[in-house]
Amino acid sequence: VELSPTWHQKNLVQYCKEKGIHVTAYSALGAKGTSWGNNRVVESDVLGEIAKARGKTTAH
Repeated sequence: VELSPTWHQKNLVQYCKEKGIHVTAYSALGAKGTSWGNNRVVESDVLGEIAKARGKTTAH
């Protein structure tokens, strides 16, 4: 199941929980340079703060 800071899929996760289905999630970190996406996750202020605190970048 794709889950990310901007796509929560709460109904699907709740359904799986009710049915005893274990959810394994992944999150793409953006789609910069493609015709269908952008880098909203990589450009997140929270991710930027985490990276800065560790002396890293957000991999733009």
